Amino acid sequence: VCSSDLRNQGIAAFPIQGDELIVAHCSNENNGCDLSSFLLTPSGWSENPGVVSHLNSGYWDSQPFLTPEGDLLFFSSMRPGGQGGKDIYVSRRTDQGFTKAVNLGSTINTPYDEECPFVTPDRQFLIFSSNGYPRMGGSDLFYAAIRGDKFDSPKPLPAPFNSEGNDLFYYQIPGRNTVYFASDRPGGKGGLDIYESNQLPTMDQKPWPEKDYIILTGQILDAKTRHPLDGSVKILD
Repeated sequence: VCSSDLRNQGIAAFPIQGDELIVAHCSNENNGCDLSSFLLTPSGWSENPGVVSHLNSGYWDSQPFLTPEGDLLFFSSMRPGGQGGKDIYVSRRTDQGFTKAVNLGSTINTPYDEECPFVTPDRQFLIFSSNGYPRMGGSDLFYAAIRGDKFDSPKPLPAPFNSEGNDLFYYQIPGRNTVYFASDRPGGKGGLDIYESNQLPTMDQKPWPEKDYIILTGQILDAKTRHPLDGSVKILD
């Protein structure tokens, strides 16, 4: 259901429960991309229309990133009305669904291309790729501290995360010091290769607010069928 012979399937975004999938479908005809949503049911993945379709612009809308809690959806778009090129947008999930997508503004976006958004598991930093800032290569990875609904000015990640090539698609494994990203830097196999780092990058912007975080993951399953169940978790201090 999630794949089609008529369209290319792009990046997929999951919440931590793993029961929802937001994916980019791209057309070969006009190079456009749209966001689609799928829900995991006892019979498999089923399209969940209307969840993100209103976020599509008719232009290039792709590279979704959903926070583990499932409450914030970031993506890149070439729609008119932005800063230029590809801009990063965010939509917040409410009881009524995802809100209208909001451009992150000129603090993050430039007249060039900002894409591949990622929020660190502690929700302290936005990491993205851009060719609109001073950089080592074509597109570099940048980070910006998140301060409520605002961001600090972006700074480049250090080497070896950035190179003289294009460095994109940063992903950090929650609870581990493991990072994956793609790069076409010299010395690879050709085109974009996947690289792994077992050390997190140094980011010298001080997070705000300063808090200790514990990330709990798990599923609520039916004891007999082992199918996921709806439920809520209450944390008492």
